[in-house]
Amino acid sequence: MIAVVPILGTTEFGAIDPIDRVVALRRENRAHGREFGIHVDAAWGGYLRSLFISPAGDFRSHSDVRSEFTYFPTPAVYAAFEALCETDSATVDPHKLGFIPYPAGAYVARDRNIVNFVQQDAAYVFEPTSDDDARFRMLGQYILEGSKPGATVVSAYLTHRCVPLHQDGFGKIIANSIRSCEMFFDLAHAWAERHAGRVILAVPFEPDANIACFALNPTGNTDVRKANAFTRKVLEHLTTTRNQPVQGRDFMVSSTKLFRRQHGTNADHALTSLGLDLQTFGEPDTDHLLVLRHTLMNPWLAAKTSDGKNYLELYFDHLDAIVEAVLSI
Repeated sequence: MIAVVPILGTTEFGAIDPIDRVVALRRENRAHGREFGIHVDAAWGGYLRSLFISPAGDFRSHSDVRSEFTYFPTPAVYAAFEALCETDSATVDPHKLGFIPYPAGAYVARDRNIVNFVQQDAAYVFEPTSDDDARFRMLGQYILEGSKPGATVVSAYLTHRCVPLHQDGFGKIIANSIRSCEMFFDLAHAWAERHAGRVILAVPFEPDANIACFALNPTGNTDVRKANAFTRKVLEHLTTTRNQPVQGRDFMVSSTKLFRRQHGTNADHALTSLGLDLQTFGEPDTDHLLVLRHTLMNPWLAAKTSDGKNYLELYFDHLDAIVEAVLSI
């Protein structure tokens, strides 16, 4: 084994891997003379760490962080973030939860010498004339592609200077998005209760951060194929096509697929909750369950509109009308 790469927030479900257990596994192996690296894919969730850091730089207690939320962070999520300091390297995308324009991205390593493996030293590009110039060789020298726009580096640098990476900086922005996700989670369950007897809503993964997914199925249907067809009809009202400009949609929702071979018991639980026959799952064209995916990174989703409701409440009102239309077809 060369390395283990846990994910700190999958881009599909926002799920956070048990990094603390990976660290513990390495500790056990070291006792027997075995070693492996731990690289964290924190492309999505890297900036979430800001919530756990005080302005003084201390790692906050679980109870302190939890006091600001209803569900976040679970003990498992907290343990994963607490173990980050024992990993070797990480990739982070500021153009995601850093709210910085694409293509800002970063590779962070505990051992500065690791980046020498990807060093590109072209004489026609890099020829520093002073120590100050040498500091800036890293802007293009340690990138696999060889070069990237310098504006992305500057945007990340200035953003972090203005909005620090702790609970009173980025933490405040991201905290709002997590509270929105918690509200969304509660509203989804309330929506399911209102539609009991007509449509079933199931959440395959309880949100670890600020991405929430759910699946839909008309009550009484047991066929995965028909459930997916129903969800596609709903999605037609929540996505754009070449003939439908983005401005024509009140809400934009993406989708993803749940596979039994990848998601195991979570997939089975979702199917069972939806009233679907497990025997129809895995046949040709039915090897997945289509789910609605909601990326709730906007920190103002819980703000009241002129209608007296927030955007999350308006979304579920909108979903009411869509489902009613699809059921009547």
